[in-house]
Amino acid sequence: MAEIYDPLELYKYSFKDDFKQKTEQLFSELEVKAGIDVEANKELCVKIRSEQQSICKSGKRLKWAKGFRVFFIVAGILMLLSLLWPSFFYSTFVYDYGVVTNVPLMILVGVLAAAMLVLAFTVLRSKAKKLKTLLESLQKECDDHIAEAYRQMAPLNALFTWDIPAKLFTETVPMIDFDPYFNEARDRQLRKDFGFAGVDDDEASVLFVQSGDVMGNPFVVVKEKRFTMGMKEYHGSLTIHWTEYETDENGKTRRVSRSETLHATIEKPCPEYHINTYLVYAHDAAPNLSFTRTPEGLEAEGASRRLRKKIKKLHKFSQTLDDDSAYTMMANKEFEAMFDTKDRDNEVEFRLLFTPLAQNNLIHLMRDKTEGYSGDFAMVKSGKINVISASHFWSFELDTDPRRFIGYCFEDVKKNFLHINEDYFRQIYFAFAPLLSIPLYQDARIDPVSDKEKNSSACMEWEAIANFVGPECFRHPDSITENILNTSLLRKEPDGKKVIEVTAQGFGGIERVEYVSKYGGDGYYHDVPVEWTEYYPVSQTGELTITDMPGSDKGTIRSYEQPVDTLRRSILIHR
Repeated sequence: MAEIYDPLELYKYSFKDDFKQKTEQLFSELEVKAGIDVEANKELCVKIRSEQQSICKSGKRLKWAKGFRVFFIVAGILMLLSLLWPSFFYSTFVYDYGVVTNVPLMILVGVLAAAMLVLAFTVLRSKAKKLKTLLESLQKECDDHIAEAYRQMAPLNALFTWDIPAKLFTETVPMIDFDPYFNEARDRQLRKDFGFAGVDDDEASVLFVQSGDVMGNPFVVVKEKRFTMGMKEYHGSLTIHWTEYETDENGKTRRVSRSETLHATIEKPCPEYHINTYLVYAHDAAPNLSFTRTPEGLEAEGASRRLRKKIKKLHKFSQTLDDDSAYTMMANKEFEAMFDTKDRDNEVEFRLLFTPLAQNNLIHLMRDKTEGYSGDFAMVKSGKINVISASHFWSFELDTDPRRFIGYCFEDVKKNFLHINEDYFRQIYFAFAPLLSIPLYQDARIDPVSDKEKNSSACMEWEAIANFVGPECFRHPDSITENILNTSLLRKEPDGKKVIEVTAQGFGGIERVEYVSKYGGDGYYHDVPVEWTEYYPVSQTGELTITDMPGSDKGTIRSYEQPVDTLRRSILIHR
């Protein structure tokens, strides 16, 4: 494929529509292959929606019936209880006999109370019972129809696989190719050839990983959960009481009761967990250059004044540098301000990388507010490793689990299929867009690797699978926090299976009370109790058996087995 000279323009006028057409075409092919009766499913779904509306109406009517019944019972009981206190019904008229009880009113209240209770325990009870029976009948009928609709859609739902979004992406942008899963070849290439450290520390765990290459240059998208020990505030209070004596304006002394609530705050260590998502791209270009770019919002509307101030600031910075600094401001001052990288350490290689075309592409990309995500990305280059992190990435669900596609309604499944894939393409494409804006980063690289390494999963993939299985399967029973899962190869079985050791690290907690001395209004110090949790590390190790089985027409099939209590279960994942 030819170079991408302007990634934003290509997306807007070519890739976006092309991807949509390919997605619609693929769905049509899957529909034909599944051979489902679309019209029958549509008719059944219309019936299901009608039943769901009836269920909603019946549910509201039942709620009202129960509410009226409770009201009548409570009101009736209160009215009967009021008859025990005749003083409530004293007449306001004074006769020769004095104040008398209004007997007719008492009789009326008693009759009304009896009527309300009879109505609540007969008519309203019967009505609520009938509505409940009707609701249960409607729900059962609706559930049966939903189950039937799922059976109709089963052949289509079975065709959805893990690799659909990635395949559609590569068909649209052939220069970007995805691996079936993160393998030993990619891991070796990133570490040995480019110095990528991976996610090897015990304080982080990979939740999702997707690798591949751009014209032979490797990349990996990583979603990780990272642990840090932070501080948490705990609050406590104590109400004190005391007596004071004061003299009023007449000279009399009186006793006054006073109270005050004392508050105390303490800080204690507490584990914190953060989700990070980023793209790592490895390339030989400018191997001696390092820099950091963080978004500052200078491309936003109304930021022109801030942009001018930034340019002046950078200009002043470039004129007051020490001799050891490598920073020299480029002619395109708008680019310098918006892509602020004044910490760069190799001016020659920076200019080699960021040609006038690259600068214009990046300005165009950062100013766009319709197709992409403006300049929300951070970029860190350290030698041959480039890391892109963007705010639109943080909340995006990268996992391409095919269960996200399935459903019982054909129209909803189709709409969901198109939306998920198009959103995936947009999110991933604009993560690559800053890199694709640099022509030098599209130079092809040839680095042959063995098929054996390609077909063997690597450590970050194991952690992603372990997290997909669920930390709750491995967590220590005393753990009350989130868990970090780390993996290592325990052994390889003769049949090719890998037995992976999974270590779940979390924290247990002990409830403590600390007393903080506070001065009160009574003139004394008081110990205010503050409850807090003392966290202590806990860990537990389990095993995960993984089998890599490449070569399927549905993509690479990954199976894994993992012990749960005394059982073992095996799940197939299409990746």
